[in-house]
Parts: sequence; structure tokens; C-alpha cells
Amino acid sequence: MICPYCGTENRNTAKFCDRCGYELPTVAPDAREIFGDEGFLVEGSDAITVDLQGLERMVDSSNSGVMYDDLNPYGAYTESIEDASSPTVPLSARTAVIGDVSNPGVSSGSAGYDDVYETKTIPLGADSAYRTAEFSAVGSSSASMLDNSAKTFSAAGDAPSGSNPKRKVIIAVVAVLIALCLAAAALITYNLQLWGGISVPDVVRQSESVAKQNLEAAGFSVDVEYVVSDDVQGIVVSTNPGSGARIAEGSLVVISVSIPRVIPEIIGLTQDEAASMLAESGYEDVEFTTQKSNEAQGSVISVDPGVGVEAVADTHVIVAVAEPFRVPAIDGLTRDEAIAALEAEGYSVKTVSYITEDIAEGMAVSTDPAAGTVLPSGSEVVLNVAHNRSTELIEATKAYLSGSTRFSINGINYEIGEIKSVTYQGSDSCAYSITARPYETHTWLFGDTETRYGNYETISGTITYNADNSIKSSDPAIKRL
Repeated sequence: MICPYCGTENRNTAKFCDRCGYELPTVAPDAREIFGDEGFLVEGSDAITVDLQGLERMVDSSNSGVMYDDLNPYGAYTESIEDASSPTVPLSARTAVIGDVSNPGVSSGSAGYDDVYETKTIPLGADSAYRTAEFSAVGSSSASMLDNSAKTFSAAGDAPSGSNPKRKVIIAVVAVLIALCLAAAALITYNLQLWGGISVPDVVRQSESVAKQNLEAAGFSVDVEYVVSDDVQGIVVSTNPGSGARIAEGSLVVISVSIPRVIPEIIGLTQDEAASMLAESGYEDVEFTTQKSNEAQGSVISVDPGVGVEAVADTHVIVAVAEPFRVPAIDGLTRDEAIAALEAEGYSVKTVSYITEDIAEGMAVSTDPAAGTVLPSGSEVVLNVAHNRSTELIEATKAYLSGSTRFSINGINYEIGEIKSVTYQGSDSCAYSITARPYETHTWLFGDTETRYGNYETISGTITYNADNSIKSSDPAIKRL
């Protein structure tokens, strides 16, 4: 389709010119079906052309009647074509009238007429009330509708009277320019903050005091909230609304100021409570250990780094949880080893002898309270140490025999030379073996004394003791002198 305004060639189905936007003339479906796209639309400037070769009949698109019929040339123009003297024929939309060109000077309905047609160009007329296309008829007969006067057809349907394409373009251009000017004025006044509120200034990374000063100078009220951060402390990390936002003068702007991350107060909390609070503070690398304490079992007794210490989120935090003191097991330990184990738990120790013949002398037997009992550090624990009766009485026998060198054995005085052996016989009795020599002491007339000794001999005997280790009996009877 050739644009009748600017001459630009457009697609056959285009409604508006691709170059100037002019509304292109269209052809009624009836005509397009008759001529076909290639037969109806032929190349040419400022024109719509119709090729009538081989055409027997052409109808108008409104179906109001036959316009041309070469089978009935004398009745060719009926119904919609009635006034042959009219300089124009305002036919229905998208129709055309073409004259006979086979025999100039002969009307299209004359006898002897050979039906030969040719393509005629129909230039567009801009001043027509219907935006008509005009062409000159080639027939000369006054009886023919196709006289020398111009005939018209409507190229695009009914259009407003007096429409002018150039005028429309001018009006459109002016309208666009006015719209652009208004938009530019609105943008300029908006950027000058003459309307639409005022912009929040960018105060991020400024100190709290400087940010407040700048916001208040810009016409805003300011509130401060503090947020934990591992970044530089005491600076603004964000604002609400954000920088650049347009809000009414006097509106509230909240600034978020960074404060250091610190170990929270978790002493005395349970392990679960401490873990939750540390997670809320941003600490995830947390290790829990146990430590013996008189504090409530399972409560936090210490944290490293300490409470209130500044520490970034990835710091390794060690939390000690209280574990109660318990009396340790002392089975198989000697007396001294058992005392050391009890004192390591902070207990004071009291030892008592536990008379038994089943456990070696001096070995720890038991404690009171028993091993495993929860007992606060600093409490007293009684340690029972194995003490054999045999050992006790053997020691008592040795002590008795070594306590003096002279004894009376069965009424004879002896001086002990050596304790050869002492053994426990059971039933609180000990057997002994000694070497001793008898002796006699004589006093002479003038008070002089003389001791005479016999030969050493081995003497054996037994001593039986009471519960308090006093001598109950002896055989032979023995008595210190």
C-alpha cells in the first residue's frame, strides 16, 4: 500500500503509514475478493490503481447494486449510480468507478464496443469530505455516466468533514511538544523538591551525632536504634526510610547505629538457656564443658571470653557448666593415696582404723559418706583404713618386750638380749621368741652389790590381750622389772 501523503510503500495490510502515521485508505472486502491483492494494488505514487482486464462486473462494497456490468452495458449503472450529471459520485466506502478506454470518444455502452480495459491511476484528493480519490473518464457520450467530469470514491470510509492530514500531523506534533514540556517542567520542579516531598539524605557510615545533625538540617525528626555489628562501631549502618526516599518535611527518620557485639550475661542460666542467648547474640562457635562446683547442677558457672567482653560473631566461646562434687572411690588405694584423692575434691579427711584380717594393713577400705555421694566441696569425709588385729597385737607385743631389758619370767630374772620373732596366733594372742640370760644380784655386808649372769638361752611364750590391748595373760608368766 502506497501512502497517499508521503509516498512511502507500506505493507498491504497496514492501517497507518510506517513513516508519517497517516491513516491509509483501505479497500472493501468485496473489491479485494474481485481483484485480488496484486490486481488491485499496483505500484504508483500517490495513487490506488485498479486493473480491470478480464473483469465482467464490479460491485460496490455496500452491496447496494451493480456499478458496472459489460454483459448489460445499457443498464450498467443502477441503484447507487443515478445522477450522470453529478461531478462526483459519493459511493459507499472503499469502492471505485473506472471508465472504458478501448475506444476513446465512444461511450462504454455503445454498440460495436470491444471490451478492452486498462489500468487507471486514481489520485487521492485531500479536500473531499470523504477523502475521495478522483479520476477522469475517457468516454465522451453524454448518455454515459462516465463523462469527462471527475468521479469519486471513498477511500477509507466516512471521515469528518474538512479533515486534513497535514493539519492532523501538525496538531499531533504540537500536542506531543506540549506534553514533553509539561513533563520536563514536572521533572524539574520535582527534582527541585517543590512538590512530592523532600529527599532523605545519605547518612550511612556517618557518626551518630553527624547523621542526626544532617537529617535535622534537612527538615526531618530523628530517632535512633542500636544494632549489634562487627563493623566499625558508632556509625550509621542504615536508615528508615532509606536515603533518597521522598517523604514529607518533618517526617521521622530512624537511623540504625552500630554497637559492638558482647558476650551476654549467662552466668547462673541453664545450658539450654545459655545456648539460646548466645545464638541470639550471633555466636555459633560455642563449646560447653563441665566443671565441678557447689553451684546448682547444670548451671553456667563461667564463660570465656568473659561476660561483657567484646567479641565478633565467629569467636570460639567456651562455657563451663556446674557438675556437683561427689565422694571419689578409693578402692585399692593405700591410706596416703586415698587421702590425696579426697583432698583433691576439696574434702577434709579423718582416718579411722578398720579392724579386718581380709584387707592388707594400711589399705583404704571405705569412706563415709560412701563413694559417689554428692557432697559439697569442703565437707569432712571419714576414711576407713584397714588395720589387722594381728598387726596391732604384734606391734603391742614388740613394744612390750622392747620396753625393758629385764623381766621376771616364771619368777626368774632375765635380761633380754634379742627379740627373735613375734607372730599372731589368733584370738588376740601373740607368740614370741627371745634370747635372754638369767641373772642374780647380791648385796654384800658393806652395801656393795654384785650381779652375776648366766648363759643366754632361748625363751618362747605367748601373751593374750584384752580389747584395749592390755595384757590379759601370758605363758610363761612374764613381767617387766
